[in-house]
Amino acid sequence: YGLKRERLICGDGSDDLLNSAIRCFCDAERPVACLEPTYALYPTLAKLQGAECRFIRLTEDFHLPDDLPEQAEEANLLILTRPNAPTGNSFPKTIIEEIVRNFDGMVLIDEAYADFASDNCLDFVARHPNVIVARTFTKSRSLAGIRFGFAAAHPDVIAGMMKMKDSYNISYLTQKLAVASLRDPAYFAE
Repeated sequence: YGLKRERLICGDGSDDLLNSAIRCFCDAERPVACLEPTYALYPTLAKLQGAECRFIRLTEDFHLPDDLPEQAEEANLLILTRPNAPTGNSFPKTIIEEIVRNFDGMVLIDEAYADFASDNCLDFVARHPNVIVARTFTKSRSLAGIRFGFAAAHPDVIAGMMKMKDSYNISYLTQKLAVASLRDPAYFAE
């Protein structure tokens, strides 16, 4: 992916990284905002931290509402799932980047399904210190059983997340299988 080590953190699937981000940026005074409908784990993770989860309802045709920034403004962490689960639509990068530029907090872009889309937001981490992009090997690489995910962000954000993660959150076997998957682009493409 062309990212330096200090911009990456790996986890026991992307769920582990979502949990770390919520632990880092949310608590009883700092809510999380996420889309609705979306991945059902977000409110559960917020509840574990005693954080309020504020839902931002998609429009009837599953687009981002025009007032999303206003609805999310009191949140410390905004989670945008792109492509969205369960709707499958991918919001335009230009709109996502505008939200990122104007949001006064962290934006986590959950790209569990990014490999099924025509583009992704991984390049945002080089330009925006308030962005975390999370990925998983579960979906497009069909490796749910190995539990491997990674997140990319500004080095200071990664350093903070490293302090919150479990010491040994990825087994040696998982690491080897993840590397083998990365080294086999032909299988991935197939």
